[in-house]
Amino acid sequence: MEFETEEEKNEDALAIAAHLPLLCQLQLIGNALTVWGLEAVLVGCPNFKSLDLRRCLGLDLSGPIGDRCRRMADFRHPFDSMSDFMFLV
Repeated sequence: MEFETEEEKNEDALAIAAHLPLLCQLQLIGNALTVWGLEAVLVGCPNFKSLDLRRCLGLDLSGPIGDRCRRMADFRHPFDSMSDFMFLV
């Protein structure tokens, strides 16, 4: 059984951070990103108003990065309900 490396888990997040600096809303539902990738996204895309991290279960949002997320106008926590998500599979 192969496990993803830290870099592989954050591949999407690092690409978003590097190439979409004007992004202001994002859904990363079920992504494997870690706090490292999330921090890269928040630094690379400083205009976030809406961030959906539901089912991103590898994140520890207990520190300052979690505080920063919770201050957003529309933030969905990894353990928030998916009942209103229209593409639930």
